[in-house]
Amino acid sequence: ISVLRLDAAGAELDRTSVNIAAGTTDRGNAVVVNEATGDVYVAGFTSQNNDFVVLRLSAALDTLATQTPTFGGQDEAFGVALDGTGRVFVVGSAQNTDFAVARYDADLNGEVLE
Repeated sequence: ISVLRLDAAGAELDRTSVNIAAGTTDRGNAVVVNEATGDVYVAGFTSQNNDFVVLRLSAALDTLATQTPTFGGQDEAFGVALDGTGRVFVVGSAQNTDFAVARYDADLNGEVLE
């Protein structure tokens, strides 16, 4: 999963690439930035077990945490949002439940809500 930081004119300031596991196909589908901390949250898919993937990156784009919640079957995250307390909500599709929701604290400790 590649993440680029751009300035207001669209020029690249920084970039990182995160591989969930060797030999996997990973993609980011949604991103949100915590304006207070600068942390970046990315939600998407990893072919490792066909799961959601949620990343927390620092403002410098260093990987701070990774979660791959399992809903059963092929799952993919398509949206990520923060609430006023910094909790992270991730939504997407899940083969066994049609939709999936996961909730985390800012450090990506949390639970699968389905």
